Formats: sequence, structure tokens, C-alpha cells
Amino acid sequence: MDSKRIILSFSTFIVAFLVCVPSPEVWSQPFPIVFHRRIENRHTPLPPLENIDSSSLEDIFMKFPFWIPTGRCYEGPIDITYFHHENGEVRIKVETARLSLESLDEKDWEHYLALFTNRDTTGIFSGLHRRSEEEALNRTILWFDMWKKRWKGGDPYSGLAIRLKKTKQFVGHIVLGHGINGWRGQGCDEGCAMIACLLSPAYQRKGLGKEAAAAMVRGVAPLLAQKGKLIQTSDGKRGSQKRALPLTWIIALTTIAPHKVNIGSIKILTALGFTCVKIRRHYGDLRALLALKVGKSSSGRRSTPPLPLPPAVQESRIDASI
Repeated sequence: MDSKRIILSFSTFIVAFLVCVPSPEVWSQPFPIVFHRRIENRHTPLPPLENIDSSSLEDIFMKFPFWIPTGRCYEGPIDITYFHHENGEVRIKVETARLSLESLDEKDWEHYLALFTNRDTTGIFSGLHRRSEEEALNRTILWFDMWKKRWKGGDPYSGLAIRLKKTKQFVGHIVLGHGINGWRGQGCDEGCAMIACLLSPAYQRKGLGKEAAAAMVRGVAPLLAQKGKLIQTSDGKRGSQKRALPLTWIIALTTIAPHKVNIGSIKILTALGFTCVKIRRHYGDLRALLALKVGKSSSGRRSTPPLPLPPAVQESRIDASI
């Protein structure tokens, strides 16, 4: 009897050891990263931006998958209604368990103005925190008019207002907009959509961003690809012309320095299957470019091994017009 207990205890120890010990790739990282990033917490900022040169950008890219957590994907209902009016205008309405996402229109202006000019909410959204109040206002007007014109002109890659389904309370914004495909190499003919989301402070950390992102990635994007809706895509170079291409990829930019790592967005993206494909400078910050092939979204917890390193990790000051 005692020998059986000893064997059982030893077997339990071996199983626990195999489950808990990090992979060989992780052990190959410097000890502070293994201990502090993987075990203790993941909220420590990366080195100051001014101390990061091009060579260390590549190093950060290779180690990035071991720094990031993976969340759990939204698994609830996603109901989409696509309207195509005779005058060419298109509208989209998406409902999840708690949210209603709908093509923005004039009635949403005051909400967008308050959301996009609030410094507490725009610290990690397209560099608005680095602009003056007047510049932030002008950028908000530009974006809102652009998204509104796209809907009216029949372009479904535009902004949607996020509301609580029960109360119709405005809680934020999400866009599946025009993207860049330069990270795929020169002469790429694959269309890319860029996803971005911004929630009011009172509605953050409640899982609403997870629902909204899943609705766009697992619902709207596959629907638009199935309908053959081409997306305007550029190669990311300043002054380059956009081309209408078949929707193939969804990309996202998320801040990793000099601010704290945007853990919430990264968990949402990695849970959906996004993988880090590039580290780049964007609006003066250091950001990770994550990408997902349309129709390849996953659910649940998963690891995110890096894709092959792009030919060059370079500084980019492109204003991606999403």
C-alpha cells in the first residue's frame, strides 16, 4: 500500500513539474524576464524609448511573445445586419450579448467629441495624447467626417458607435478601417484592414472591448470578405496611393513603450489569434503591430509564436488613416 502511495506521489510530482516549468524558449531568455515578466506580473514598462535603437527593436520583436499574456475570447452570440440602400449608402448593425454596434451618424457627434478629446481615454489611441487640444479637436472632426462619408459612399470599412444593448447608452467607438500591407513585403496584393477601439473610462475593464473586437474580427470582417468588399490599402509609405484589394488581413497597433504595455488590448488581440509581426515607432511611441488572417480567428487560451522577422524593423511616422 505504501509503495503505491509513493508511486502515485512521485507521478503527481512529475506531472506538476512538466506543467509548471516554462518552455526551453522561455528559459533561454534573461532571468529577469523569465521571473518578472512571466511569473510575477506583466505590467512593467519596457526600457525607455530613447534607449531603444534599431538592433534592440529586433531583439524586442523576438522576445515579445514571451512577455505578453493571452486572454480568453468572447464566445457569445454575434448577430449582423447589413443594409445596402438604393442611393449607395451602406449601414451595419451588430449585436452581441451586451452590446449594439452601429454605423455612426450625425447624432453621435457629441459623444465622439467628448470621447476623443478626453486625455484620460486617448493616451494610447493614435498619438492624440501628444497633440494640443486644438489639434485633437481638428483630428476628431477629420476622422468623424471621414467615417461618415465612407458609410454614405458605400464603403463599409468605417467607424461604428458602441452602445449597451439594453439601455442604448453610448460607451465607445470601434473601427475596421483602411490599413497598410507594407509589412507583408513590396508588391503585396493582399488587402489589410486596421482595427482600433476606444471606450469611455467608466466602461473599461468590463469585457466590453472583448465583445466589440470579437464582433468585428469574427463577424463583420468575414462577412465583408465573403461579400467581396474590397478594402483601400496602402504600402505604408508616405505619399503612396491606396489600392482596392481583397480583404485578407486584419492588423492592429498597440502601445508597448514608453507607456506601460497596453495589456488589455494585447490580451483581446492574442485571444482572437493575432500574432506580433513587427515592432515599430508610431506617433513617437513604440508599438507592436499584430496581424490576423481573416477567417483564422481562434478562441480560448493559446500561445502566440512569432512569425518570421520582417526584412527590416524600421522607424515609421506614417499617419495610418483608419
